[in-house]
Amino acid sequence: MKRIISFALICVMLVGCVFALASCGAPDSDPKEAKAALEEEKYEVTLREDVAGYKAYIYACCNNVNEKSFEEIEIFYYDSKDAAEKAWNDSMSEKFEKLVAAQDEDYKYEYGIDGALIYYGTKAAIKAAK
Repeated sequence: MKRIISFALICVMLVGCVFALASCGAPDSDPKEAKAALEEEKYEVTLREDVAGYKAYIYACCNNVNEKSFEEIEIFYYDSKDAAEKAWNDSMSEKFEKLVAAQDEDYKYEYGIDGALIYYGTKAAIKAAK
Protein backbone atom coordinates (compact mmCIF):
# COMPACT_ATOMS: atom_id res chain seq x y z
CA MET A 1 0.00 0.00 0.00
CA LYS A 2 2.83 2.41 0.87
CA ARG A 3 4.49 1.65 -2.48
CA ILE A 4 1.32 2.44 -4.37
CA ILE A 5 0.90 5.77 -2.58
CA SER A 6 4.57 6.62 -3.09
CA PHE A 7 4.33 5.73 -6.77
CA ALA A 8 1.20 7.85 -7.18
CA LEU A 9 2.86 10.84 -5.51
CA ILE A 10 5.94 10.53 -7.72
CA CYS A 11 3.72 10.39 -10.82
CA VAL A 12 1.84 13.52 -9.71
CA MET A 13 5.14 15.36 -9.10
CA LEU A 14 6.50 14.34 -12.51
CA VAL A 15 3.37 15.49 -14.30
CA GLY A 16 3.56 18.80 -12.42
CA CYS A 17 7.18 19.26 -13.46
CA VAL A 18 6.33 18.59 -17.10
CA PHE A 19 3.58 21.22 -17.05
CA ALA A 20 5.84 23.73 -15.29
CA LEU A 21 8.63 23.27 -17.81
CA ALA A 22 6.25 23.41 -20.77
CA SER A 23 4.88 26.76 -19.65
CA CYS A 24 8.32 28.33 -19.33
CA GLY A 25 10.57 29.43 -22.12
CA ALA A 26 11.30 32.00 -24.71
CA PRO A 27 9.24 33.46 -27.52
CA ASP A 28 8.89 31.65 -30.84
CA SER A 29 12.15 31.36 -32.77
CA ASP A 30 10.43 32.41 -36.01
CA PRO A 31 9.76 36.19 -36.04
CA LYS A 32 6.69 35.88 -38.27
CA GLU A 33 5.13 33.22 -36.04
CA ALA A 34 5.86 35.28 -32.91
CA LYS A 35 4.25 38.30 -34.60
CA ALA A 36 1.17 36.26 -35.51
CA ALA A 37 0.87 34.86 -31.98
CA LEU A 38 1.13 38.34 -30.46
CA GLU A 39 -1.44 39.80 -32.86
CA GLU A 40 -3.81 36.95 -32.01
CA GLU A 41 -3.56 38.05 -28.37
CA LYS A 42 -4.46 41.66 -29.39
CA TYR A 43 -0.93 43.13 -29.15
CA GLU A 44 0.15 46.00 -31.40
CA VAL A 45 3.20 44.55 -33.13
CA THR A 46 6.06 46.07 -35.07
CA LEU A 47 8.26 43.61 -36.96
CA ARG A 48 11.38 44.88 -38.68
CA GLU A 49 13.49 42.53 -40.72
CA ASP A 50 17.09 43.00 -41.83
CA VAL A 51 17.77 45.71 -39.26
CA ALA A 52 21.45 46.53 -38.89
CA GLY A 53 22.88 44.02 -36.43
CA TYR A 54 19.77 41.82 -36.28
CA LYS A 55 18.02 39.34 -38.52
CA ALA A 56 14.72 40.72 -37.19
CA TYR A 57 13.38 42.84 -34.35
CA ILE A 58 9.94 42.79 -32.74
CA TYR A 59 8.38 45.29 -30.39
CA ALA A 60 4.86 44.58 -29.17
CA CYS A 61 2.65 46.15 -26.55
CA CYS A 62 -0.84 45.75 -25.18
CA ASN A 63 -2.65 48.07 -22.83
CA ASN A 64 -5.10 45.85 -20.98
CA VAL A 65 -7.54 48.41 -19.63
CA ASN A 66 -9.68 45.85 -17.79
CA GLU A 67 -6.75 44.54 -15.76
CA LYS A 68 -5.08 47.97 -15.56
CA SER A 69 -1.83 46.56 -16.89
CA PHE A 70 0.58 47.35 -19.68
CA GLU A 71 2.31 44.43 -21.31
CA GLU A 72 5.25 44.71 -23.68
CA ILE A 73 8.06 42.70 -25.23
CA GLU A 74 11.16 43.27 -27.32
CA ILE A 75 12.67 40.38 -29.24
CA PHE A 76 16.01 40.58 -31.01
CA TYR A 77 16.59 37.84 -33.61
CA TYR A 78 20.19 37.23 -34.67
CA ASP A 79 21.63 35.31 -37.63
CA SER A 80 23.24 32.74 -35.36
CA LYS A 81 23.44 31.53 -31.79
CA ASP A 82 27.05 32.80 -31.63
CA ALA A 83 25.99 36.31 -32.66
CA ALA A 84 23.26 36.33 -29.99
CA GLU A 85 25.67 35.11 -27.32
CA LYS A 86 28.20 37.79 -28.28
CA ALA A 87 25.55 40.53 -27.99
CA TRP A 88 24.33 39.01 -24.73
CA ASN A 89 27.82 38.98 -23.22
CA ASP A 90 28.83 42.37 -24.62
CA SER A 91 25.97 44.47 -23.27
CA MET A 92 22.45 43.08 -23.44
CA SER A 93 22.39 41.04 -20.23
CA GLU A 94 23.74 43.95 -18.20
CA LYS A 95 21.32 46.41 -19.84
CA PHE A 96 18.28 44.24 -19.11
CA GLU A 97 19.44 43.46 -15.58
CA LYS A 98 19.53 47.20 -14.83
CA LEU A 99 16.11 47.76 -16.42
CA VAL A 100 14.52 44.95 -14.39
CA ALA A 101 16.14 46.18 -11.17
CA ALA A 102 14.75 49.69 -11.77
CA GLN A 103 11.18 48.48 -12.40
CA ASP A 104 8.31 48.95 -10.00
CA GLU A 105 7.23 45.72 -8.31
CA ASP A 106 3.90 45.87 -10.19
CA TYR A 107 5.73 45.17 -13.45
CA LYS A 108 7.12 41.66 -13.74
CA TYR A 109 9.73 41.94 -16.49
CA GLU A 110 11.94 39.05 -17.51
CA TYR A 111 14.76 38.72 -19.98
CA GLY A 112 16.83 35.96 -21.46
CA ILE A 113 18.59 34.38 -24.37
CA ASP A 114 17.39 31.31 -26.26
CA GLY A 115 19.40 30.14 -29.23
CA ALA A 116 19.65 32.99 -31.73
CA LEU A 117 17.24 35.35 -29.97
CA ILE A 118 17.29 37.68 -26.98
CA TYR A 119 14.08 38.86 -25.32
CA TYR A 120 12.95 41.35 -22.69
CA GLY A 121 9.38 41.85 -21.56
CA THR A 122 6.57 41.12 -19.17
CA LYS A 123 5.64 37.52 -18.36
CA ALA A 124 2.30 37.81 -20.14
CA ALA A 125 3.90 39.21 -23.31
CA ILE A 126 6.58 36.50 -23.36
CA LYS A 127 3.87 33.86 -23.01
CA ALA A 128 1.83 35.48 -25.80
CA ALA A 129 4.82 35.38 -28.18
CA LYS A 130 5.06 31.57 -28.05
